[in-house]
This record gives sequence, C-alpha cells and structure tokens, in this order.
Amino acid sequence: MDTTEDLDLLKKIEELESTNKRMMDEYNGQRAKMKDLFLQKEAELSRKTEENNSLIDEVKRLKNELDDVKSQLVVESIKEYDFEVEKRKADEEIASLQRLIHETVEESSSNRNLYDHDLKKLQSYIQQLQKKIEQLQHENNQLQAQSSEHTLAPSVVLNAFTKGIVKKFDAFGGSQDEKSGKLQEDVELLKSLVEPLNDQINALKEKLRATDEKLQKCQECGHSKNDIDNCVEQSTDNINLQNTSTNTSFDTPKVDNLTCDMCSNYEAQLVREQQTVSELKQKVQVAEKSSDRYKEELIKEIGFRKEMEEKWNEKREEHKKQVAELTQITQCTEQDLKEMKEYFNETSEEMRAELAKLQKDRDRVAIELKTLQRENENLVGKYTLHSQQLQSEIINLPNTIEELHELVLRNHQDLVIAKVGKETAQEELKTVKNEFSYHKQKYESFQTYVKSIEEKNEELREQLQKLEKEKKSMLVKNSNLQEKDDLITQLTDSMVGIQFFRFNGCIPLIFLKK
Repeated sequence: MDTTEDLDLLKKIEELESTNKRMMDEYNGQRAKMKDLFLQKEAELSRKTEENNSLIDEVKRLKNELDDVKSQLVVESIKEYDFEVEKRKADEEIASLQRLIHETVEESSSNRNLYDHDLKKLQSYIQQLQKKIEQLQHENNQLQAQSSEHTLAPSVVLNAFTKGIVKKFDAFGGSQDEKSGKLQEDVELLKSLVEPLNDQINALKEKLRATDEKLQKCQECGHSKNDIDNCVEQSTDNINLQNTSTNTSFDTPKVDNLTCDMCSNYEAQLVREQQTVSELKQKVQVAEKSSDRYKEELIKEIGFRKEMEEKWNEKREEHKKQVAELTQITQCTEQDLKEMKEYFNETSEEMRAELAKLQKDRDRVAIELKTLQRENENLVGKYTLHSQQLQSEIINLPNTIEELHELVLRNHQDLVIAKVGKETAQEELKTVKNEFSYHKQKYESFQTYVKSIEEKNEELREQLQKLEKEKKSMLVKNSNLQEKDDLITQLTDSMVGIQFFRFNGCIPLIFLKK
C-alpha cells in the first residue's frame, strides 16, 4: 500500500514536473515573444521619434522660409511704396511737361502769327523797295540825260580857261621871271579850284559809306520803312548835291560815274534785301513745317502717354490685388503654422510624457522579468535536480515500520514543499499573465496612439507639402511681381528719357527760332 502511494506520489510529482516544465516552456516562449515584440516596438518608437525630430526640423525650416517670404513681402511693399512715390513724381513731371508743351504750342502759334505779320511787312517792304528801285532808275535816267547836257559847260569853261592862260603866257612872255610868277599864280589858282572838289568827293564817299552801313543795319536788324526811305532820301539828296556841285563848281564828268556807281550799289543792296527776304520766307516755311511736325509729335506723345498711364494704372491695380492676396495667404499660412506649432508642441509633450512612462514601465517589467527568470531558474534547477535524483535513486524500502513511517513523512514533507512551489509558480505565472495582458492592452493602446500619431504625421506631411506648394507659388508670384516691377521701372525710366530728349529736341529749337 505504501508502495502504491509512493508510486502515485511519484506519478503526481512527474506530472507536476512535466506540467511545470510545459508551463515554463510556454512562459519562456511568451517571454521571448514579449521581448522581441518589446524590442520591435522600441525600435519603432525610436524610428517614430526620429521622424518626429525630422518633422520638427522641417517645421523650423518652413518657419524660416516663411520668415524669408515675410521679409520679401515687406521688401515688395516698400518697393511698391517707392513705386507709388516715383509714379507721383512722374505724374507731376508729366503735368509740368504738359504745361510746358502747352505753353510752347501757344508760343509757337504766337511766333507763327509774328512770322506771318513780319512776312506781310517784308512783302510790303519789298513792294516799296521795288517802287523805289523803279523811281531810282527813272531818276538815274534823268540824271544821265542832265549830265549829257551839262558836260558841255565845264568843257567850254576849261577851254576858255586854257586859252586865257596861253594868251597870258604869250602876252607876258618877255622875261623868265615873269613867266615863272605867272605859272605859280596859275598853279595856285588850279589848287584853289581842285581842293574844294576833293573835299566834296571825300564828303560824298563818307556819306556813301554811312548809307551802306545804314542799309546793312537795316538788313541785319530789319528796320522799318521810314528808316529805309530816309536812307534813300539822303542818298538822293547826296546825288542832287553832287549834281549842283558839278554845275556850280565846274567839276569833271566823274560825278555822273559816281551817281551810276551809287545806283548800282543800291540795286545790289536791293537784290541782297530780296535774297534776305526769300531766305526769311524759306525759314518761315521751315518753321511752319517744324511746328506742324512738333504738333503731330505732341499729339502722338499725348496719346502714347495716355496709353501708358492706362497700362500703368492696370498694372498697379493688378499689383495691389496680388499683394493683397499674398498678404492674406501669408496671414492664413501664419495662422495655420501657429496652430500646427501649438498642436505639434502639445503632441510632442504628450509623446515625451508617454515615452517616459513607457520607459519606466519597461524598466520595471525588465526587472520583474529578470527576477522571475532567476526564480524560475532556481525552481527549475531545484526540481529538475530532485527529479533526477529520484529517477536515479535506488528504491530501497525500509525494513522496519519506523523507517517506513519516517520515509513517508519525509516524502510527504517533500510533496508539501513541491505543492507550495507549484502554487507559488502558478501564482507567479498568473501574475505574469495578468501583467502580460495589462502590457498587451497597454501596447495595443500605445499602438493605437502610434497609429493616430502616424495619421497626424501624414496630415502634417500633407500640410507641409501644401505649404511648400504655396511657398513655391508665392515665390513664383514674387518673382513675377519683381519682373513686372523691374519692367515698369525700365518703362518709367525710358518714358522719362524719351520725354526729356523730345523736350530738349523740340522746345529749344522753338526758342532759338524765336
């Protein structure tokens, strides 16, 4: 009976050992799986942390780029303000140029009226000069006729004078002294006759020079008809004076030649005056053509300026709209970035807290696993050694009942110790299972949390991509606006240069002609 109980006890011990071994194997397998799963999740967590850090860096980079875009927008606003200032200055300059052009047109029209009036005066003056030329030609013909009549008188006087001198020489030809005295008297008489004639010739030459100077001044300065008539009257007076002097002083026929020379000089001066008048007519025609051309250029310039003003106004309105849109987009982007930053900071804090908590749980579980592993190894070693001892132990039944009772008590005590160890191991296994289920639930919740974080990261990536696209579009718009601004600046400079050159090419000529 004792042997059967011992055999049953041995069977139970073997069953317990096999059960314990199976449970330990399961526990070791689950622990290995748990360890692999924990290491996998830890690696995944580190990867998520790296992705989170990369996202933080990306957000910082986008923030810096957004700051750069803000600075560029500020620069663009400053440039727009400068452009408005330059536009106002250009408008003021255009208004001043318009006033100057209007004044120039009015002045050119007044100059044209003056030119027309001067042309009419010159035409009337030419007609008067032509009449005067005809009158002078008629007087010249009369003077020639008179000179042909009066040339006999001085010749007769001279012949009589020479005959008288010869008679005196014949009458007083007695002595040489008397002859020399008479010759000296005759020479003095001739000198007395020639000297006043020379004085009159010199006076006539001076008057002719004065008349020529007056005529030249009239040609240069354009004196009135009265001055020219006075000059002509003075010249005719000189001619009459010369005629009377020839008649009274018995001058030679050179006076007629002088009058003819004066008439030819007057005719030459009149021809020069006619040439001057024709040149003035040509200048007036050129001035009229220039004024017409300048008027056409002014009309074209005004039309071109109006067209450019309309284009500038359109470009300015488009620029304002684009700047307003960019400002609104920037404000929305700043608001979104601020919200994303706040959400990211909150998520980061939560993740850090959760990671710290998980780290603490990991350390605690690792300590518990090490403790359980050490106890399990002790238990497995103890009972494995005991079972091996039992298997290798030689069955030696006692010979006496007391020894048998002692063996039964010892086996019972060992059985109690084994049951206590089994119950302890089961409780520890149950505790480990509970902890495993708890950690499993915690891992599932963490996995759910990680999944939500991944979804948020995906959303953040999409938002980052969207922000990058918006940034690229803003940069493209900014570059386009910059190109338009440069083009408008170039057009403004070219327009100012064109207006300046046209102004310098048009107005000074008019003032010079004036």
